[in-house]
Amino acid sequence: MRHMQVSIQMLLVLKGFLECPTDELWGTEIMRSTHIAAGSIYPLLKRLQEAGFLRSREEKINPVLAGRPARRYYRLTDEGRTKALEIFKELKIRDPA
Repeated sequence: MRHMQVSIQMLLVLKGFLECPTDELWGTEIMRSTHIAAGSIYPLLKRLQEAGFLRSREEKINPVLAGRPARRYYRLTDEGRTKALEIFKELKIRDPA
């Protein structure tokens, strides 16, 4: 896992994943809960995935039948959970979840 600069937005996203560490979340859901715009959330999710905090998968649906595009689901990795908790501990933020 490579080193990442920690931002408030990153902390908000990681907090959301730590609240439900086994759940899969999709971009729009994360944007709604964190109030971070799409132009910021998707690059952040990509960086978190590249750094090993998250893994993702694309939903297997027929967009025409579903009436919406397929979602990309993100999930916290075990390593990502450990690293996220370390970040919160280093910043002295109690109980991020």
